[in-house]
Amino acid sequence: ALALPVLVGFVALVAEYGQGLTARAENQRVADLAAYAGAVTYAATSSTDAMNATVARVASLNGVP
Repeated sequence: ALALPVLVGFVALVAEYGQGLTARAENQRVADLAAYAGAVTYAATSSTDAMNATVARVASLNGVP
């Protein structure tokens, strides 16, 4: 009976850690996509304004403000 709260707490911490890892991986995926889209746009137009707009658009489409 004494070990049950400790076990439940440990399971909660593991679940929270796993959720943090998932969020970090998702954020990294969005950053990679935005960087690639910005690089492609810059290579095609040589415009930093178009590049920044593309990066912002890709990020916002993936839920990152």
